[in-house]
Amino acid sequence: MSYKIFTLMNKNTPICDLAYNTEGHFCSEIRQVWNAAYASPAMIERGRGLTEDAFNAWWRGRAIPLTRKGMEYVLDRLAISDTRMLLEMNHGLSLSDRYWLNDGSTNWSDVNYFGNDFTDDLGMITLQSGNAQEYGRMTSRPEDLQEQDNTGMRDSQLAMLNPSSSLNGNMKKKWAIDPDGTRVMYKKASGLFGLDVYGECVATALFENLLVPGDYVPYEVRSDADGVYAVCPNMLGEDEELVTVYDLLVNDFSYAKNHFSHMLKAVNATGVPGAEGFLNRMFLCDFLIANSDRHYRNFGLIRNVETLEYTRMAPVFDSGNALWGDTVTLNPQKAHEYYAKPFGNAFGEPALELLGELTDVKCVDLNKMKDFYPVAEKILRNIPALSENRAQVTLDAIRHQTEMIYSRS
Repeated sequence: MSYKIFTLMNKNTPICDLAYNTEGHFCSEIRQVWNAAYASPAMIERGRGLTEDAFNAWWRGRAIPLTRKGMEYVLDRLAISDTRMLLEMNHGLSLSDRYWLNDGSTNWSDVNYFGNDFTDDLGMITLQSGNAQEYGRMTSRPEDLQEQDNTGMRDSQLAMLNPSSSLNGNMKKKWAIDPDGTRVMYKKASGLFGLDVYGECVATALFENLLVPGDYVPYEVRSDADGVYAVCPNMLGEDEELVTVYDLLVNDFSYAKNHFSHMLKAVNATGVPGAEGFLNRMFLCDFLIANSDRHYRNFGLIRNVETLEYTRMAPVFDSGNALWGDTVTLNPQKAHEYYAKPFGNAFGEPALELLGELTDVKCVDLNKMKDFYPVAEKILRNIPALSENRAQVTLDAIRHQTEMIYSRS
């Protein structure tokens, strides 16, 4: 068995020393725990503390899933067998938190992607994954094994240094750097009518009317010769990390507890301010546009990695699986008849049941919907794959959802 010793870090704070199996791509042993409080809650098992099992589950979830479309092609082109190998090349770094694996040869200031530039090669491969033309635009080809630099890394490895290695989820996506230095995420359209991308823009328009700035991540549509993308800036400020509700609940979860009240209790236990009102507003907005995919990894809290204080709820993000984008024929009068996550079973629960679990359905000013409808109409009628009739039916369905909330107020 081949293994290396790493120190798991949260920015500059050591969490633990671990033995990492480089053939199986997992932690075989936690050798020494230094500061368990700085670990992700997902790594902590109740009654056992920081464990190998919990770390490995977190590590697998951090890697690009093999279920993402085109990943077999990516693995073949990069000549790797497991997406965790990409994590290893990148010290396990992410733009959603400050965790990383330190082999003793470097430090946070030299390797983190918040303050250091990265190439677009890996992001381009994972975003296109199947289009051979992207290799003509790469700064270096993965198969070109050239001379090693003074760190011992080959050019092919240097080309893979990119936080896209830790972007989970099945939608094709990547991190990139805008000309002004802003870290931005690209998500590529893949769903019916491209609504998974345009839905983000409709959601942004809704949030602009019903929420306050800072409570949501704004998205815009960008396009190039290879596709259409929903693009958003990184939500994190200095010394912040995203802790998803999944991270809070994963080691204390059962479907018997899978209810708004249980989730709210767990969130409130962190001491984060304003959680109940925020969550009610988020789920109401989801209902208005029929976002069916608000699973536990798609909302969370912001924690300061230095003080470990939960300072705020994470702004609403990832709302594109909405607008009945998985429905070929839409009846506006039955628009509420869909299943929505995260509560219920693995598929969610009827949307009206989720609506009934909320503690305040009057927390958003529905009178402001009149300003949202024209913006939504303009977006929908400019979606190339969406017919005029489908655009109108979708608008009618949103109005129906609004009336359903009114009827419960």
